[in-house]
This record gives sequence, C-alpha cells and structure tokens, in this order.
Amino acid sequence: MRVDLPTFGRPTTDANPALKMSRVCLVGWLIFRLSRMHATISVTARRAGRAIVTLLGMPPTPIFRPTARLIVRDPANRILLFSSTGSDGTYWFTPGGGMKDGETIAGAAVRELAEETGYVLAETEIGPVVATCAGQWAGQAGEKFFGADSFFFVTVGGTPVDTGGQEDFERSLITGHRWWNAEELRTTSAAITPRGLPDLVAQLLTSGVPDWPVRLPWRVA
Repeated sequence: MRVDLPTFGRPTTDANPALKMSRVCLVGWLIFRLSRMHATISVTARRAGRAIVTLLGMPPTPIFRPTARLIVRDPANRILLFSSTGSDGTYWFTPGGGMKDGETIAGAAVRELAEETGYVLAETEIGPVVATCAGQWAGQAGEKFFGADSFFFVTVGGTPVDTGGQEDFERSLITGHRWWNAEELRTTSAAITPRGLPDLVAQLLTSGVPDWPVRLPWRVA
C-alpha cells in the first residue's frame, strides 16, 4: 500500500491518473462556461482573511452578514431604539450588530447588548429568537450585503443606558436613543426599521413570545 505523507493518505494525481483527468476536464468546462458568459474573475475585496471573488460582467454575489438584534424592554414596558440620520432622513432601529467568527447568534446578542447599551445578560437569559427578517443592502464602500437579522426580546433593569462601550463605527452611526411605549411606536410618523416592528412589540407585550419566529418585512418602507 502506498501512503503519500503530504496528503495524509489521500490519493494524489500521480497515484490516480483518473483523478487528474477529471480535474483537467472540470477546469476546462469552467473556462468554457466563463468564456461563453464573457466574464472574468476578479478579487474585489478581502474580509477576515478570505478573498471575495466577483465574476466581472455578472452581478456581484452579496456578502452574507448574519446579525443579532434586540428588542429591549424596561420595567415600564417601553422599548429602546437608537436613531441614525442618512440621506433619506432620520430612522430608528433596535440595538444589535453582526456576528463575529466563532460566535453563536445568542452570543452575538449578549455581546452587542453589553457594548451598545451597558446592560449585561447571560445567553440563558435572552430566550429564543422571536422574529427574523432578511434582505440586501449596500455598505459605505459600495459592497453588497445580504443581511439576515434574528431578533431577541429581553427585559432589563431601570438603570440608564450606557453607550460607553460602543465601537467607533457605532458612535459614527448612532445619533441618539430613546424609550418608546407601544402606542408611540404605533402612531409615530418617524421611520422605524424593520417594518412591522410596532406590531411585533404590541404582540410581545400582550401575548408574550410566539411559538415560532415572526417573519418581518425588510428595513424601512
């Protein structure tokens, strides 16, 4: 028996001519298909040590970005939202942010809660995901993302919000925060993201956590 140490026992192309021929055929097929699509391969960015590859002449593949978000309730049944101002005006959104490598969605939720608001909870205290939403959005550098948001419903104490742990990017984005009651969320003319959040809050406050996560529309109307 032949064992190739550099491949830890896996067959090499020299030991298996059929494997080498199959790879040649696959590469040839890919080149043919790309030539028919008039596309070329380009490394457009690098993120977390990985190359983001785009086929020029074709729409770029969005970067997947799973996000943990928190519907934060205080003892008075008010909901905490942050504000941000862009080219389309001011909008309000829940605390939260993207998962880091190696994190669970619950781990990302408790980390973001502590960083952005100062409230500290354990993963076992935040409960299940109560809602989800997903869609595409563009970053500041023009890159395309496919966001997948998971929402948790948590209750915190009556201490003030502490934004001292926010990262520089968060500080540059967030312009303020306030607590909203359910009626204010339902009747406000302000832009609330995601769409459907006021109805979800009313449901959570009256009926509790749903048996299955609610599907919310993507972002602001």
